[in-house]
Amino acid sequence: MKKISIIITIIICSFFTNKIFANQQLENFFETKICKSCNLKETDLSNKNFDNSILTGAVLKNSNLSNSSFINSDFSKSYLKIKNYRWNNLKFAKINDLSIKKIISIFYGGADLSNAVFYKSNLTGSNLEDAILDGTIFCGTIMPDGNINNQGCLNKLKKDRSCIDCDFTSLNISKLNLSKSNLEGSNFYNSNLSNIDFFKSNLKNTNILEANLNDIIFCVTTMPNGTINNSGCIKKLIKEEVCESCIIEVNELDNIKLNNINFSNLKIIGSKIENLNLSNLNLSNINLTNNIFFNVNLKNSDLSYVNFTNSILKNTILDGAIFCGTIMPDTSINNSGCLDKLIKDKFCDGCDFTKINFKSKDLSNLTIINSNLENLDLSSIKLFNINFKDSNFYNTNLKNSILYSSDLTGVNLDKAILDETIFCDTIMPNGK
Repeated sequence: MKKISIIITIIICSFFTNKIFANQQLENFFETKICKSCNLKETDLSNKNFDNSILTGAVLKNSNLSNSSFINSDFSKSYLKIKNYRWNNLKFAKINDLSIKKIISIFYGGADLSNAVFYKSNLTGSNLEDAILDGTIFCGTIMPDGNINNQGCLNKLKKDRSCIDCDFTSLNISKLNLSKSNLEGSNFYNSNLSNIDFFKSNLKNTNILEANLNDIIFCVTTMPNGTINNSGCIKKLIKEEVCESCIIEVNELDNIKLNNINFSNLKIIGSKIENLNLSNLNLSNINLTNNIFFNVNLKNSDLSYVNFTNSILKNTILDGAIFCGTIMPDTSINNSGCLDKLIKDKFCDGCDFTKINFKSKDLSNLTIINSNLENLDLSSIKLFNINFKDSNFYNTNLKNSILYSSDLTGVNLDKAILDETIFCDTIMPNGK
């Protein structure tokens, strides 16, 4: 008798404890509109505004949601066997991944389901009479008549960048940007996938047999067999002038003529660049921060104004490369090749020559504007037909130099040494 009494006491205590906990969950939901995996069984939620609520995994069995608004709410993986769903507003609601057995015979008559997402839901036996279905997305959805509706899978994919185990058979979905999409297990048989960007997308276990893959971009893409495909990273870089977290490999370049590519002003950030021959190329002005270079040949390439901040240059060949205004991995500025660049290009705007040795280098037919030449020894040098506009010659030694047919407009000559300097047909700083 004593044991029975104890058991009854435990049951009563458990009942009241659960009731108190359920009430606490309900109060918390009213306050925050968040109730993940909580128990709202047989709860009256009618005539209220619950827009933007998160009810993932919640138990709503036999609850009353009539006349309530759940715009943009998430019911994913919830238990929604509900007595009355009449006149609910479920615009933009996510009603995903519902168990087949748990949703049978729900009454939706008169509910506003516009733009709601029914992904892999089972509406068998449900009443959709008078329900508003404007923009409602059905994907892998078992409809009241038992048929499977996949008409909204593409819209779901565009909206969420995710559609697992979806059916896209024989669809024309070319030219979409599906980067960073999760398409695992989906069926693209006989579909037109041309010109699609699958950057960082998951195509594991997908069916792409007979699909049109022309001009597709695979870059850090997980392929159906689980391997990573980087064959389109260069193509993506050229097209968009930026490639973040890419992996650029030697086999990408087999059919690409690098000399025809304009690398200037491109951005390759946080990427891995390996086993490439990038010698004798103009790579100036590229943002190459936070990259890993392994076994890359940059011999004789123009690296002026390249930003290598925080990059790793392992087994990288830099012989003959031109450094001018180049930010090195440790953030120091390398101007050691500014003179070589000047002689090669005949032009330099905003260059820093302060640590360059010009001794015995006669210069002619150049443009050196907005540049810094202070504290340099330019004595006994011939400077013919050079445009020095707005450059800085502070404390520069021009003794015995010849400036012929040159332009010094706006040049700073403060404390410059001009002993026996020869000016001939030269425009002076004041314009004369």
